[in-house]
Amino acid sequence: MKSALMSRLERSVVLTAEERDWIARLEREERPIAARTTLYAEGEPMADGHVLRYGWAIVRGRCVNGRAPILRIYLPGEIIGLAELGRAEAVHSIQMQTDGSVSTFPRVLFAELIADAPRLAALLMSLGSLDQIVLREWLGALTRMDGASRLIHFLLQMRDRLAPLSGHKSARFELPFSQAEIADILGVTTVYVNRMFQTLRKEGRLENHGRSVRLLDVAGMERDVGYRDVQQGLYTDWFT
Repeated sequence: MKSALMSRLERSVVLTAEERDWIARLEREERPIAARTTLYAEGEPMADGHVLRYGWAIVRGRCVNGRAPILRIYLPGEIIGLAELGRAEAVHSIQMQTDGSVSTFPRVLFAELIADAPRLAALLMSLGSLDQIVLREWLGALTRMDGASRLIHFLLQMRDRLAPLSGHKSARFELPFSQAEIADILGVTTVYVNRMFQTLRKEGRLENHGRSVRLLDVAGMERDVGYRDVQQGLYTDWFT
């Protein structure tokens, strides 16, 4: 069975045997890891990178007024540590959100990868650039939208980010966050998150049971918040 990382990469290019071997090196040492386990603490030296094999992980910002914002969500098949290559120490805390597993490798392996498998390195760089574009879109939502629109944008974005794992976009997906954690993602209060979910349910725009969410009006939601899926259409001509 292909790993989540392999599946993500092969959506864009046909990997060579050498490139597959490199991915196997990155994923060689897999270990289970429990929810809430810290992968990097703020200020801690970063000697390793991690391929997230299963489960979800999050990046937490500094605690302000008793709350630490959730700045980023990692999904299976993504590499934790790429965004931090320019720092010797962790700027933010990164921890598991759910139970899962990671493959840990020494960060110096990135330098070998660039030298030995430049096309694979370029592919990872291109996927990383899409991550930056997604984060820009989210920053735009945080700065120009009200709380209800932020929630809609967030749900649409998570639907699209999860699509590579299942091979298609699904209006139904698991969202392993409490309402307090969703508040930390959106920058609003827990009470407001509860109220927004109630409103969207009453309007017939979504259903949610526990941590399962089903979007009932995807087209209307996209139209209302001006949403676009910026993860589609990875450009590879510059290195293939």
